[in-house]
Amino acid sequence: MRINCGLQVIERLLLSKLAHFKDKYPDIQFEFISNNRFVDIVAKGFDVGIRFGSGVAEDMVAFCISQPMKMAVVATADYFQKKDFLARYKS
Repeated sequence: MRINCGLQVIERLLLSKLAHFKDKYPDIQFEFISNNRFVDIVAKGFDVGIRFGSGVAEDMVAFCISQPMKMAVVATADYFQKKDFLARYKS
């Protein structure tokens, strides 16, 4: 099974969930391709694509596989000021 997803998904979500599956079905092989950009999973020959949020093409079937996850941007205050980060991304 070819799976396309980000490295965070593999490390924090899939490995623990698939350990039990692998024990039950040892003949099934997994190939993880990690990248953080959207690819056309059908055109690239993937069986599954896992994404954060709702960025899914209309012709795809999607379902939630985890609880919501939070992410944070971390840097010094000086870095944020130099890049004017807070002014651009403040909600």
